[in-house]
Amino acid sequence: MANTLSHANITYRPSSTRGSADHGWLDTKHSFSFASWYDPRYESFGSLRVLNEDRVAPNTGFPTHPHRDAEIFSYILGGELTHRDSMQKKGSESSNKDSFYRMRRGDVQFTTGGKGIAHSEQNEHKADWVHFLQIWALPWKRALPPIYHTDTFPEGDKRKGFVNIITPLKAGPSATPAEEKEGKPAKEGTIPIHADLVFSAGILEPKKVFQYKVGGEGEDLVRSKLNRNVYVHLTESEKWDKKSRVKLAGRENIVLGEGDAAFVTKVNVGDVLTVESLGETDAEVGQPSYASYRGSTGSTTEEESSTPPDFGPQAAVHPSRYSVYSQNRPHSTFLPVQPPAPQQLRAQRVSTPVMDMLRTMQESISQLATARQMEALQDEVDTVREELRVARYHIRVMKAKLESMGDHIEEIGEQALEMGEFARDVNNTMHVQVMNDRRHAWDVINDLAAKMCRTCRETHGAASNTVDVGTDPSQAWSSHEGDVDASEEETSTVEDGGVFIGNMDNSEEEDGEALSDWTDEV
Repeated sequence: MANTLSHANITYRPSSTRGSADHGWLDTKHSFSFASWYDPRYESFGSLRVLNEDRVAPNTGFPTHPHRDAEIFSYILGGELTHRDSMQKKGSESSNKDSFYRMRRGDVQFTTGGKGIAHSEQNEHKADWVHFLQIWALPWKRALPPIYHTDTFPEGDKRKGFVNIITPLKAGPSATPAEEKEGKPAKEGTIPIHADLVFSAGILEPKKVFQYKVGGEGEDLVRSKLNRNVYVHLTESEKWDKKSRVKLAGRENIVLGEGDAAFVTKVNVGDVLTVESLGETDAEVGQPSYASYRGSTGSTTEEESSTPPDFGPQAAVHPSRYSVYSQNRPHSTFLPVQPPAPQQLRAQRVSTPVMDMLRTMQESISQLATARQMEALQDEVDTVREELRVARYHIRVMKAKLESMGDHIEEIGEQALEMGEFARDVNNTMHVQVMNDRRHAWDVINDLAAKMCRTCRETHGAASNTVDVGTDPSQAWSSHEGDVDASEEETSTVEDGGVFIGNMDNSEEEDGEALSDWTDEV
């Protein structure tokens, strides 16, 4: 058959790359990282987060456990699986599908975890195992109202072609509470999901060819029209005889056996992917032969639309429990499901009364523990949110204070610069003033000294008095001043301070020496 999608990238993914675990009561295969198995290559694909293919033993199953912010649905391939809401007592039945529903082949049970929901999934059959797909998708919005949907999709329709089973909520991410409650899907007769995702299923007889239309059969079912992703998965058969095979898009190198899958990228709404059955038996879901299943997910980021990596050997099991996390939606979180049987023994090895008693005790404990855990978790979340709010407030206050301090520091710096300039101006002014004062003082002293010298010479020349060389110059000067004043009034001898002015010694030579010494002293 000719290739019908030449522009698409199709990457084969063998079943051996899936994670697997056999707990005795549970045999499971993980297409994407889940529980204790972690492989960074397989964390999610667009909105698709979990695809587990599970087989659960009779009289065992998953006790009451919580879900939150996840779109979860179970697709029954064989056997029966009983769903009970946390408010529905074990063993009791109800006509309300939301509270109780015993699912069989062809049934689909859907759960919106939203703000938080708890339920149990048990295989209450006494002899047969149940085989089903459990699929999780990431919602386009957190804290949605929790809700259940359950419906049956006849096998006859799936033998004619691919049947759309799940389509997006018609009202979209901006749905009102009334529209949420109504839960109207984009396509009538399907189950609504809070994601840009279409889930379809089909059963192919040998040599049969089906065509899958990207985006679903109908107009405007999905929001993203271009660059979408498709994940194709061929389920295992009840006998695991590996007799079913399908070929995709006419490509000889893309042939899937049971458990195999394929990543299809770079396709658009309306593109057609052909699926051809090459096996010896029907490619049927949940029967001894196989059915092909695919989920079409909206690609909103460049990472989602990129070609998947080169898938090598299966990765080793991660040593710690894997916490579900999506790189595209970091706020979406899920609580892992814990196995109910601590002994991990097959149901056939333990008597029915003992198993019933153990399940009753476990479920009672789980319901109490779950309620307390959810309350404690909500309290912790509220506490962390309040602490973050207070921390943000303090950060804003500190930021404002730092900005204010920065302004004050700038003002202080400017004032310091102004004070420094003022100090320099004052210092320069004082220096100039001191120098002027010193020069003025020296001028006054020099003038006074010159005047004293002239007075001394004039006095010496007017009288024939002498000054004793041994006399103190200041006292001598005082005597001269007295002598000058006295000479103007009278010519008698005057005694002043031990200095005698008169005719004690008329030697001009001695007078000259005395005057010379006094002048030098000055």
